[in-house]
Amino acid sequence: MWDRAMDKYIATTAPALRGCWAIPLAIAVFLIARELGVGGLYVSGLYLGAYSIYCLSNFARCREAHCIITGLGWGILAVVAIVAGVLQLDWLGPVWNAFLIVFVVGHGFELIWAARRHSHALRL
Repeated sequence: MWDRAMDKYIATTAPALRGCWAIPLAIAVFLIARELGVGGLYVSGLYLGAYSIYCLSNFARCREAHCIITGLGWGILAVVAIVAGVLQLDWLGPVWNAFLIVFVVGHGFELIWAARRHSHALRL
C-alpha cells in the first residue's frame, strides 16, 4: 500500500517539483510568501514539506544520493517555517536561504558521490 502511495505521489508531484517547472514554482512560492509577510512562512512550510516528502519517497525508490539530504533538510525546514509562523517570527529570509544551502549541499554531495562511485545511487 505504501509503495503505491509513494509511486502515485512521486508521479503527481514530479512535473512541478523536479521537472522544468521546479525553478519557476520555487520562485513563485518565494514571491507569494514574501508578499504574505510572516504568514508566508506557512506557505513556505507547506511547500518545503511537499518537497521533503517527494525527496524521501524518491530516495526510497531509486536511492538518488541528494534525496536523503534534501529530503531530511527540507523536512526540518518545513517544521522550522511552521513554528516560526506560529511564533510570528520574521524568518522568511533565513528559511529560504537555508533552502538554497540544503539544495547546494545535497546536490554537491551527489556530485562527489557520483564521481567516486560512478553512480548517483546511494548504495554502500
